[in-house]
Amino acid sequence: MKTRIAELRHAIAAADGREKIDRMNDLAYALGMIDVEESIGISRKAMKVAENVAYRRGQVTSMWLLSEALRHSDRNREALLQAREALALVRTLDDRELQARILSVLAILHETLGDKAGALEHYLLCLESYRAADCAEGVQYTYLNIGNFYFKTGDARKAREYYNHILQQGQDAEAALRSLALDGIGGVLTSLENRPREGLRFHRQSLRLAQSLKNSKVNLFMILSNIGTALVRLKNFEEARKQLFTALELCRRKGRDRDSIMCILHIGELYLRDRDEPDADELAECLGLLREALSMAQSMGFAQGEYRTRLLLARAHKLSGDFEQALAQHELGFRLQQEYNSRQAEISIRNLTILHELESIRSARDQAEKDKAQLELKKAELSEALAALQSLNKQLLRLDKEKSSLLDVVAHELKTPLAGINLVAGMLNDRLEELSPGALRSQLTVIAESSRSMLSALGSMLDARAIESGRRSFNRRPVDLVAILRKLVELYEVPALRKGIGFTSRYAVSEAFVLGDRLALTQVFDNPLSNAVKFSSGDAVVALELQRRDSCWRVEVRDSGPGLTADDRRRLFSRFTPLSASPSGSEESSGLGLWIAYELVTTLGGTIGCESRKGKGACFYVHFPIRHDLVHTAAAP
Repeated sequence: MKTRIAELRHAIAAADGREKIDRMNDLAYALGMIDVEESIGISRKAMKVAENVAYRRGQVTSMWLLSEALRHSDRNREALLQAREALALVRTLDDRELQARILSVLAILHETLGDKAGALEHYLLCLESYRAADCAEGVQYTYLNIGNFYFKTGDARKAREYYNHILQQGQDAEAALRSLALDGIGGVLTSLENRPREGLRFHRQSLRLAQSLKNSKVNLFMILSNIGTALVRLKNFEEARKQLFTALELCRRKGRDRDSIMCILHIGELYLRDRDEPDADELAECLGLLREALSMAQSMGFAQGEYRTRLLLARAHKLSGDFEQALAQHELGFRLQQEYNSRQAEISIRNLTILHELESIRSARDQAEKDKAQLELKKAELSEALAALQSLNKQLLRLDKEKSSLLDVVAHELKTPLAGINLVAGMLNDRLEELSPGALRSQLTVIAESSRSMLSALGSMLDARAIESGRRSFNRRPVDLVAILRKLVELYEVPALRKGIGFTSRYAVSEAFVLGDRLALTQVFDNPLSNAVKFSSGDAVVALELQRRDSCWRVEVRDSGPGLTADDRRRLFSRFTPLSASPSGSEESSGLGLWIAYELVTTLGGTIGCESRKGKGACFYVHFPIRHDLVHTAAAP
């Protein structure tokens, strides 16, 4: 170990950046069981450096090692706070194995502080994290820790359950772990279930497995002591004595004074068990061993070992007839026991205070998190309300713009026909008696056409409003497109001839039924035909054609007018959108017709589009799906 520590110190001096932090953490880990205070110092330094360079994994590792070192130095409150901070930070990383190690420290700390519920909670979370990290060794060690936890709390069934989890892994489990699990089951059977014979069998299996290992972490002293305990329960005192002396020699060779004291106490209990007549040689040997244990306990400051040894010495002196020494040892041992119990009570109170303080800190932190979450929620709600307000504001601006556009359109659309009506009415008023019937009829025609223009504009606006508000209703039934188109052609042939425009129509079939509304379909086709005549001039030709295209009826209206720009095509089916071209005559345009046609076609299940280039005319087309069943329906009486 000294060589390893020297190598790490040299590596730290030669490294920089994250590698330096990793080597500092390696050194803190190596020093953990040798020099706890230096381990604490190295961990703190590594943690600070890692935080400065934003190396979070190195920082969390330093925090974990620091909490471990603080725990070993009995600074449990500081260790618990450090481990909790490490847990909060490690959850921001994708490192479930490191998270499990921190949870394991927290579990041990809670167990040390007497918080059984907190200890079990963190052991189970540790197990879950090791499983998520697919770390089999970590899972098995946690099984052992949980089994030991249940053994200490007296739950035999749960303790055996977790020990058995390790044994069920077979050779996949580390041999040392299997040995410890066997010893654990032996302890459960002997101590909790009063089945010492079965317990002895498991302890001996554990011992054989541990003895077969080299450099094993298994404490042979504990197994031998447990075998001795089981043998005492079976009243096999001689065999128990052999096992306990073997354990004592093992502890002496390894310099484990505390374990040696505990082993001597077991031997003393065995020698001083209730018997009719004590054996003088055994009593002398017992006194010698107890004096050795007392000397070691005093030199170590091992208070529990000292008072227990003195109480056993009192019993030994009493059996040997030295009542004065017996009384003196008993009084001193009893006083030391009271002092020890008093200190333990103070530790328990201090531990409860620590837990209470930490719970208060956690509650305050949880409340702060709740307050933060509520603030975030209110912030989100305010953001949503602001977004909704902005949306409403945009909508109001759009509606205001549309209102202005509508007023402009109304004024523009109605101005010319009203002016014409007013002019004709004034002239008629002034010259009525002079006009011939033919001239009068001509002027009345002007009034009628102006009125129709006004009614058409108002009708488009009312249709647009009805469609937008969803109040437009449709009477869906079989409708013949050919019949609608023929009537529209008749309607527009006259104005086309007046402008010198040719008009052609071609129908691939005599009937083309679709499921729709007759009035709506008339409006759909009226608009492109009206526009074709409106925007054409001279020797232009307007062509209407109905054909079958795959599973659809396709109606095309082609003209040789000015055509559309790319910008026109993008905005073609929008409301109140002026296009680059202007009518070739005195016709007016509300900017609503194509939008109305688009909305009607879409509602009736069709599609509408336009193919055009600037200066090359335009071709508007409408598609409706063919319904073969509609022919028979329409023909039915």
